[in-house]
Amino acid sequence: MMNLHIQKTKCSPEVRFDSGNSKLCIDGASYPENSYSFFKPIREWMDSFLLQMASDFEFSIHLSIPYMNTSSSKCIFSILEKLQEFYESGKKIKICWYYNKDDETELENIEDITQDLRIPIETISLDQ
Repeated sequence: MMNLHIQKTKCSPEVRFDSGNSKLCIDGASYPENSYSFFKPIREWMDSFLLQMASDFEFSIHLSIPYMNTSSSKCIFSILEKLQEFYESGKKIKICWYYNKDDETELENIEDITQDLRIPIETISLDQ
């Protein structure tokens, strides 16, 4: 399966999907004009990849999104819900969400988005 790379813009994060390492990284602020259009290829790529992924491999997602608008947070939640489905079906999924340790709002946003999920999510503070 091919890798996916979306360049960072002033209003959208960089997305790097490395199929060889089973790793998705989303890094940067997210407030594109149409969040659903921006996240659609990510969701489709991830779904396709996870359906083909062998059960003994671990898929990891690394999020570092210091700011996101409401529609982006809904899209991220949708991605995490899908990962939860795969996790509950026996796939190995690791989620790491990085935040600025000096930004309480950023951590609160992460907690708000993830509070209803049953998949383990590791929040990691960054020194900045």
